[in-house]
Amino acid sequence: MGYFLGHHKLLRLWLLLAAIFVILAFAVNLIVVAVWGKTMNWYGALAQILVYFMWVLFVPAVFAIHKRVPFEGHRAAFFAKHLVMGLGLCILHRFLVELGLAYWLIYIDAEDWGYLDPAGDTFLFAMRVLVGALENLFLYVLTLAFVYLLWYEGRFRDEAVLRSQAEKGKVLAELEALKMQVQPHFLFNAFNSLATLMEENPEEAQEYLGRLGELLHHALDHQVQDRVTVAEEAAFAENYLAIQAVRFSDRMQVQIDAAPDLLQQKVPAFLLQPLVENTIKHGVSASLGPHQVAIRIFGKPNRTCFEVTNTWADAGPDRNTEGHGLGLSGLRKRLELLYPEEFVMDVEPLAQGFRVLIELPGGVA
Repeated sequence: MGYFLGHHKLLRLWLLLAAIFVILAFAVNLIVVAVWGKTMNWYGALAQILVYFMWVLFVPAVFAIHKRVPFEGHRAAFFAKHLVMGLGLCILHRFLVELGLAYWLIYIDAEDWGYLDPAGDTFLFAMRVLVGALENLFLYVLTLAFVYLLWYEGRFRDEAVLRSQAEKGKVLAELEALKMQVQPHFLFNAFNSLATLMEENPEEAQEYLGRLGELLHHALDHQVQDRVTVAEEAAFAENYLAIQAVRFSDRMQVQIDAAPDLLQQKVPAFLLQPLVENTIKHGVSASLGPHQVAIRIFGKPNRTCFEVTNTWADAGPDRNTEGHGLGLSGLRKRLELLYPEEFVMDVEPLAQGFRVLIELPGGVA
């Protein structure tokens, strides 16, 4: 995750907490000395320093354990693994603390603190390590809690970035779709075809004008929506291809087949826009022979599938036409943002045509 900064962020946080804990421990000792007249508990005071500041060495280990045993799967196994690993770290940590305390205090006053020497009484030293490890197990739990807090913070911030990137991709697709509708040569061809139809077939011209209006309305109306229904996407593709079919006369045949049980399924807006645009720009308009454009929307178990096929009977257009595939690469990037590792997009050149298949999560059970 981009925002989960790793060890150094956690270490800074723990050093701050360690300083607070040590200051509080010394303050309590000073109050006990001042109010009740007791002697300073140097063992406890020095132990606090070693316990909290030496734990800094173990913070990266907790971080590594978090990666190996994430908070998912069977909860009992999760807690059991962390209990064993946490206790092991605490025993090692307390061993170093007691060793440091023993030689520190013996160096200061061997007569008073000689009993701490691990070589003198191994059993007593082992019991101090074990009891201290159990007492300090809360350090592992506390550190692990901070690790997960930072992890969730990073995940939420990464998700916010991904949502922002997906929104940006949607806006770019919407702008490209709108540009496709209103670019001068498109409008020129559309209105030129309309003028011809008005002379030859007024009824068809009226239907043509209605489709053109629906197409522009779709582009403007869905700028504020992340998702549309399959029915709306199919209607957009049908209107666009119907308008282009008038321009190319009998050179293009269109067939759209959408499964009825998927019509209300939500999909990303402007999903089909780059696909149908490619069939015209790099297919029909690039050759003089007849073309068959087929759009099939069907379901698989928990998947919604879109298949766009463009086939031709003659030699067909040049497959290396400049710019071919830019719209598809933009669509793939957008799907990667919306469905990371959950979608399929296959572009398959046929003997005389192209086929694009997109599978999205969701759909019929």
